[in-house]
Amino acid sequence: MYKYNHILLGGTGFIGAELALALQERDGGVLAVGRQTEGVLPRGVLFKEVELTNEGGVESVIYPTKNISILLGQNYQNFDKAKELELLHRIVTVLNSLDVPTRVFYFSSALVYGDTFEPASEDGIPQPVDVYSQFKYEAEQLLQEALAKKHQLRILRLANVYGSPKNKGFIGLLMKSVSSKMPFTLNGGGLQERDYMYIDDIVGAILAISENQNESQCEVINIATGVSSTLNQVVATMQELLVSPIEYLINDMVPQEVKVSRIDNKKLRDTYQYAVQFPLKEGLQRTWEKYQLH
Repeated sequence: MYKYNHILLGGTGFIGAELALALQERDGGVLAVGRQTEGVLPRGVLFKEVELTNEGGVESVIYPTKNISILLGQNYQNFDKAKELELLHRIVTVLNSLDVPTRVFYFSSALVYGDTFEPASEDGIPQPVDVYSQFKYEAEQLLQEALAKKHQLRILRLANVYGSPKNKGFIGLLMKSVSSKMPFTLNGGGLQERDYMYIDDIVGAILAISENQNESQCEVINIATGVSSTLNQVVATMQELLVSPIEYLINDMVPQEVKVSRIDNKKLRDTYQYAVQFPLKEGLQRTWEKYQLH
């Protein structure tokens, strides 16, 4: 009945490649779809290079499958929200045309909650503040409204992921600056607060969720550590690991973004029995080792 056990749309990027490897080792039958391989593919994972926005692109890679992960719509320069939503609608249309039910995992962001001075749980009301998180929330709504009820939908609201030279977030910037011995700038006084989650914990949490046999048609799950740190605290922790100062500048320019992001991970811990394995200091140490090898 199924050509693949798992199809990963956007399966060659930072998170997708790590998840593809873990799924291949557990179940096999993994197809990673992307514009390019972005490096060496995990062993045993099949790869299909496709520009999904082209005519027939979506139809060429979606087959009857047990599980499909949608890792598309990641932040990039000149992000086009309308274009990304149109692509997602095409994916839903093809999925709805399949004769078999599929578990659909949509990779969203915990930033959809906006500023959260108290840890945001899954039943909190999203209040996205920038174009990217607004897109993620609109994408969630599109899936909940348009995806056929024969499918199961899991909306995964991810914390800030780090742990690889592929990563483009703040920790990636920090690692590259330290490696090149070039100073960098902390906007907003370095007081922006995020829940940082190491890539191995992200993958471990997703596997725990995918193994759960909960039959609910739609569920939202926060994938987070439950502990937030300011940019200043991340830099200070990195300095402890290096036992040497890091050169950086601080300014008071506050970008249009979430200032405080605190995320509740009770459902992940209690329902899906996943406990975080890598606190910030250990995750930074492992990430630094990867940058040195890279």
